Amino acid sequence: MKSIIKYKKGSHVGVIASFSIFVMFLVGIYLIMEPSFKVQKDKELTLEKLKNELKQEFSSNLSKTIISNCSGYLGFVDLKKIDDGPLLNHLVKDKNNNIITSDKGGDTLFIESQTESVLWIYSSTMDLTAATGVGGATINNPKIESIKQTQEIFEQKIIDGVNNFANLKSKLDIPQGSEFSFSFELFNGTTINAGYQATFEEVYSISISIKYIDINANILPGTLTINTW
Repeated sequence: MKSIIKYKKGSHVGVIASFSIFVMFLVGIYLIMEPSFKVQKDKELTLEKLKNELKQEFSSNLSKTIISNCSGYLGFVDLKKIDDGPLLNHLVKDKNNNIITSDKGGDTLFIESQTESVLWIYSSTMDLTAATGVGGATINNPKIESIKQTQEIFEQKIIDGVNNFANLKSKLDIPQGSEFSFSFELFNGTTINAGYQATFEEVYSISISIKYIDINANILPGTLTINTW
């Protein structure tokens, strides 16, 4: 007895039709959402660019010189051997991060006599709060052990960016039609900000942890938040 095989053509057609409708539905959703995806991608690229540009704008050189043979005498250092001398600000510290009294005369940095043998000299065009008023007559010439120069983010430059936001904004590559603002949370919890505007547009943000140098040459943690719309 021969068996009869029946093909259920209708069921295959139904599956194909359903799949086609599903694919068309996905394509429709994509076409509807594509502009939003593009805007989001553009804003993410803008935030990344602003992050790099702001970090550069807030940075400046910091030189750190280690000197030895300091104990017991009023010391002096020839600044021409370590940096640009009178053009920079200087701050001297001991191993415990205490600020040591120092005075600058021309190309010479005079350092108050104390018990520490090794000291650190910080130099920068940025403001540094040095303790001044060196006294004493006996002097020696400390030995320069090492000089290291780095690019650091300075609190002073961040504050300048807040106080002169229009000038800062003019230096940045901001896409036409976009706006931005930023805030910075200092180590002590204080937050400073600039550029905020009321807007009905969607705001995109990024926050990054960075280290910055304060007026006492301390390295402190802070948080930079950037917004664009």
